[in-house]
Amino acid sequence: MKAAVSFLLALSSATYAAEASRYLGSGWQRWEASDLVCTGLASAPVRTGITRTIDGTDRDQLATEVEFETCLKGKRPVSSAVRVVGYSAIATKDIHGGYVYSGPPVGFVRKGRNLLFLRQTVNPGEFVVAVPIYETAIRLADTRPYYPNDTSATSIRFALAREFEAALVQFDANDVSDINRIFDLLGNAEDGDYKAG
Repeated sequence: MKAAVSFLLALSSATYAAEASRYLGSGWQRWEASDLVCTGLASAPVRTGITRTIDGTDRDQLATEVEFETCLKGKRPVSSAVRVVGYSAIATKDIHGGYVYSGPPVGFVRKGRNLLFLRQTVNPGEFVVAVPIYETAIRLADTRPYYPNDTSATSIRFALAREFEAALVQFDANDVSDINRIFDLLGNAEDGDYKAG
């Protein structure tokens, strides 16, 4: 059994290494890959019953309803309530007594406030996360901190700093697993690279 698990881990690592370009590890890469970057209040994610093959693996589609608060990049949709879809690490139909996963951290939008990196789908009012499987959003504090609703590079950096500061104050180190992406986004903002849309 130990040999089988070691083989699966080695196989998963080799597969990940061959497909590493699909995982956008930095917040800045996600910013650039997104049509829309917004803060929003999400409902609890649910499985839709749709399965899709991504990176050679069957994955369950997940969906949540999001009420946008502030959009930092891109044009805010007419309706502030939208449907956001993403995908699980593995389809439930493929799990038989558990599974071993080795690769980038996985996750979807959490219930509550999130910083969302999104791409528009063909359906109005529906977005897909810019990175479909791997750590798709950054968890934010329960209450939006004050900052002006402006799309200048300085204002966007200030808004992100306020959001991340509030998250760091509210959550402990285990809850704020996105700290490296937070610093990545803020560091690149100093260079004046932010483009609101």
